[in-house]
Amino acid sequence: NIADSSTNPQVLEQLQSHGFKPTHSDVFEWIEVDSDYINAIAYNALYSTLSIRFNSGDVYEYEGVHANEFLQFRDAHSKGRFFDYYIKDHYSYVIAS
Repeated sequence: NIADSSTNPQVLEQLQSHGFKPTHSDVFEWIEVDSDYINAIAYNALYSTLSIRFNSGDVYEYEGVHANEFLQFRDAHSKGRFFDYYIKDHYSYVIAS
């Protein structure tokens, strides 16, 4: 469980105060979003990894994303615009699927 293994309790506490609960796989559950571009997002506080599932079905994992940036992304009116301005060319990523 991420709550037992995290080295940054402040991050976990902040995410949990916003209603995010860790799962057994150390990844927060997918949050479906209303976007023409993005289907769902998830955040792993232990590894500071933002996962984005695009409407195409591809999943990209962006590394080194701070919890505050994830919360701003989650709350952004336009997920696609936020992604383009603040994530796309600012973080390294791996294609998970």
